[in-house]
Amino acid sequence: MELTPSDKQELAFWAAVADAEMTSPQSRANAQRARGEAKASDRRKRQGFG
Repeated sequence: MELTPSDKQELAFWAAVADAEMTSPQSRANAQRARGEAKASDRRKRQGFG
């Protein structure tokens, strides 16, 4: 399977989120918020608002 540039960007984003979760509590909170925002934007895109 070929990864598109946006796939690679998304993988890098989630790798950074996972990496941040391994460090400080503040980073963990930021990562959780980022994950929530990403899920919300995915939902909006699927509903056609993206």
